[in-house]
Amino acid sequence: VDTKAYFEVLQNAKYEPSFWDTLSVTKALGYDAKYFFYSSHLNTDGYSTKTKFGVAAVLMPGVKFMEKDGFVSETLSFMRSEQISFLSIMFAFYDDTTGLFRRELSFCSEESFPLEDFVTSVVVSTHYQEVNLQLKKMELPGRVAFEDDQKGLKVFLFLQENVQPSRKQIGPMLEKQLSSFASVML
Repeated sequence: VDTKAYFEVLQNAKYEPSFWDTLSVTKALGYDAKYFFYSSHLNTDGYSTKTKFGVAAVLMPGVKFMEKDGFVSETLSFMRSEQISFLSIMFAFYDDTTGLFRRELSFCSEESFPLEDFVTSVVVSTHYQEVNLQLKKMELPGRVAFEDDQKGLKVFLFLQENVQPSRKQIGPMLEKQLSSFASVML
């Protein structure tokens, strides 16, 4: 048995589009979600309060995922059930046309979170420069961009041109940047 070939088959199976197409938004977000904490502010005792946020991995294109029925309502429901107001979704997949490995990165938040200001702070931060994601803003699918003003969900979607950084780098980068951002904005 060629174990290397067997491993390759198993490795590629996780990117099978038919599997991800069948999952609901909630199941896909929860399938491989990890949680991190950032220092959000000082409490009355002078200690830093830790706030939880999530980074979910979904192995399909972001636009296709966001076109799933219930994307907005299920994403908000998932965030509320996990008690987070900020969620990053890392999309990883093989391009149908070119066969190349691609990554996209989405930032989602409840309406109360200043997401646009946070995104602006990320791309100019030293934390972002160290990870070097090379993000390029993408257009959201029409149903997400205009679905009843997104019903309380804010969303940004980016092409991640540098496909090397994974959650092992992106989670801690977001942790640092959210802490920096919170000390100034939240």
